[in-house]
Amino acid sequence: MIMRPIYAAAFFLIAVAALAVTTPASPSEEPIQNLVELNQQIAEKAPKKIRIIIDGKEYAAKNVEAILVNNTMFVPLRFVSEHLGYSVSWDQTAKKAEINDGTIVAILGEYSITKYNTISYPCAYPSFLSEGSFMVGLRQIANALGFRVSWDQPTMTARLTRPSA
Repeated sequence: MIMRPIYAAAFFLIAVAALAVTTPASPSEEPIQNLVELNQQIAEKAPKKIRIIIDGKEYAAKNVEAILVNNTMFVPLRFVSEHLGYSVSWDQTAKKAEINDGTIVAILGEYSITKYNTISYPCAYPSFLSEGSFMVGLRQIANALGFRVSWDQPTMTARLTRPSA
């Protein structure tokens, strides 16, 4: 009779140890990487590429394409920021990017971008690295920089426009 509780306790400890071994060190990196890889495989089969139009002019990223992660578009932070007319600096030690000397801050693995240290622009997924580029949500960074975003699903086109004053 005493053996059953001992077996149950042993099974519980083995299950907990197995979870500890298989759980990633950083909970936000592995699931996002899996989603990115899955979406890249889907994109390879898709006939249309994602297009980005900023104030009427189409732009293409040089090194890394925009990536859809469960209907959230991620773009290289530097690509979008610089095409919108902003400067970007990268702090390798802190793993953060600053736009216009710290006016806007994005930290690798975080779910939001901060403006003026007070305004937060959240995203459903954290920022991540893809092929060496710091990827952030397009709507998130565009809104932080004062642009509106519209999405046209049939043409796979994101349009960024600066609101008129």
